[in-house]
Amino acid sequence: MQIPFSAPATRPRFPWFLSAAFVLCVVLLVSETLSFMLNMRRLDRTRDAMTADITVMKEIETFKAKFLAAESGYRGYLISGDTALLEPYHRLTGDAKADVARLGGLLAGSAPQESRLSELAQLLDQRMAQMAAQVESRQHLPAGGMPVLNNPDETRRLDRGVQEVLDGLEGEAGRQLGLRRAEADKISVYGLAFILGSGLLGVAGLCAFYLLMRKYFFQQSATESALRLRDVEFRALSDMSAVGMLECAVDTGGILRANSKLAALFGYPASELEQMSFFQLLHPDSVAGDRETFHRQLSAGGAGRWTAERRCLRRDGQVVWVRASFGLLPRDPNANSATSATAVAVGIIEDIDDRKRVEQAMQDNASILRAVAEDTRDLICVKGVDGRVIMANQAFLDFVGKPRAEVLGHGDIDFLEDPAQAKRLREMDRKVMRERATEYVEEEISANGETRVFLSTKVPYTSHDNEVIGVVSIARDITERKHAENELLHSRDRLASDVRVRNEQLASLSRHLIRASEQEKGKLARELHDELGSALAAISMDMGWVLNHLRPLSPEIAARQERALQAVRDTLDLKRRLVDGLRPLTLEHFGYEFALRTHCEAFSESARMPVEVKAPAQLPSIPHETGLALFRMVQESLTNVAKHAHATRVRVTLEVVDGSLLVRVEDDGRGLPQDVAKSPDSYGLVSMRERIAAVGGTFSVGNSVEYKGVMVEAVIPLPQQPDQDAPEEQDDESASAEATSQA
Repeated sequence: MQIPFSAPATRPRFPWFLSAAFVLCVVLLVSETLSFMLNMRRLDRTRDAMTADITVMKEIETFKAKFLAAESGYRGYLISGDTALLEPYHRLTGDAKADVARLGGLLAGSAPQESRLSELAQLLDQRMAQMAAQVESRQHLPAGGMPVLNNPDETRRLDRGVQEVLDGLEGEAGRQLGLRRAEADKISVYGLAFILGSGLLGVAGLCAFYLLMRKYFFQQSATESALRLRDVEFRALSDMSAVGMLECAVDTGGILRANSKLAALFGYPASELEQMSFFQLLHPDSVAGDRETFHRQLSAGGAGRWTAERRCLRRDGQVVWVRASFGLLPRDPNANSATSATAVAVGIIEDIDDRKRVEQAMQDNASILRAVAEDTRDLICVKGVDGRVIMANQAFLDFVGKPRAEVLGHGDIDFLEDPAQAKRLREMDRKVMRERATEYVEEEISANGETRVFLSTKVPYTSHDNEVIGVVSIARDITERKHAENELLHSRDRLASDVRVRNEQLASLSRHLIRASEQEKGKLARELHDELGSALAAISMDMGWVLNHLRPLSPEIAARQERALQAVRDTLDLKRRLVDGLRPLTLEHFGYEFALRTHCEAFSESARMPVEVKAPAQLPSIPHETGLALFRMVQESLTNVAKHAHATRVRVTLEVVDGSLLVRVEDDGRGLPQDVAKSPDSYGLVSMRERIAAVGGTFSVGNSVEYKGVMVEAVIPLPQQPDQDAPEEQDDESASAEATSQA
């Protein structure tokens, strides 16, 4: 906006003493500027020297740490023989000369430091030679041998010498740093004193100049009105603005006016801002260059505008990023030469600190991602919608065996050996982009003459407006793991086959032993029945005949004979029980159901415990061996109940379930401990399990849900055509017993 100015009625004469005051102010300003520049140069040199000293100290600290790490790894290797501990030693061996040379470059010009550095190089050469010899002797040491240190006194001398030289270098660098800090403080104090003195004289001169100007120059009323109107309009416009606004002189950058937003941005009152220069708000790093470009762009013949993004300093010392846009204010043609001599620019200052922080964070994240992508061994690539590679890390380039220029902008078909693989990968990429979902897939890829297996993660690549513009693929090489898995599967199959064969052999052996045991029991039972039973029956009959003839003759002898006859009969009963235990005759003659019922009744009478037998009206026929196995299982279960269960009742269940015969024995005792069920010392359970397995059934033992005690269960598949030809034997014992009773 152009503000009209009206010229005064008369033009006053410029007095000579104002020129003298102006010249004095200029001289003071020039002298202050020259002094400031000289002090700044000296201060910059001092700071450079301080920076060099700090760098030397850091290099020495780094070298000391590297030397100590090499010493520790070297000693650890001598003790343990682990070559991985020699990594710090090898690093020191490779970097020692370069580190010493770098220190030499930093310490050039200091004779004491160069002397120490030369001594350090000699000590390092001696120590490294000694360490190399010790490492070589340790490598040729036989297994189990103990290393022997060569010349430990010389080793300690060299180590102590290296540490002393490094400490001397570091101490001298610290001393030089302290001296330069003191010199910098001295330069700053002297410069500040001179600047303050010159500034006070300059302020005094400016005050005198201002008083003289006020005394001898009067602005015309039209000019004052125009200036006031301009000020009011600027204030109204700037106070309504959401950004900082100011007016400043082009030649000096002095702020003429500033709005409240600018004052709030920099933390200064508006009145204080109007006493400052715009360049005082800029960061010191960019003041010199910006001052020149600002004046050049806004002066006559320039572009008439100046825009830049710069760091600025708030009043509290914090750094804030701003975008400054300045435009040259048009001069009023009606204004006199005195008022229009100074060019004025209007500036808009925008706070972009948040945006800069976000940009910096994005740059940092991008740097981190690039570093991670390049350092990882996983294959990472980004493909566009058309399937062409737009980014690939070094691991990907190494796998395909092509330079980056031959990969970027090309598709899978250009560097994969199998076109079918390239087509399959392309279809998978399209699926990921189409469904916008992450896919995990194992892929076998052939490139550069080798085939590898990869576990790939494919993620859709989206733009800022959530539009899919490609796919990101991260592939991990799992070839060795797959080989190990396949080998493990083969080993497991071989082991399972061996175990299966062993189990079959053990089962066959178990069945053979059970059959042999039953055969021996049957043979013994037959011998007891045929031989002992016949003899006892004959003796019983003869003793009965004798007893009948002795009663009339000698009652006393007859009574003794009767007791002997009863003993023979008891022996016959014992023989019958032994035969039943060895080979149940009821099982052979009447079947397994009758045998089980009979045994349960006998157990109930002997144990004085109710036994419930639950069975259907008709049970299918089963082979003799199967019935014998079931009988033995029930027999052993009832024996365990009597010995261990502390039960009050027992139930035996027989039923047909899905073409199999199920036999279950349950009691209401104290239950079965978990360790007993799986213990190999539970011979009764092991025997029952082996008997049931021998006839092709399954055996299980646990706690009953209904009875709360032990539950023993066997399930045996029924044959399609039951064996009805069970062996039968003539029960001669019953005939003998009948004959005995008749006698």
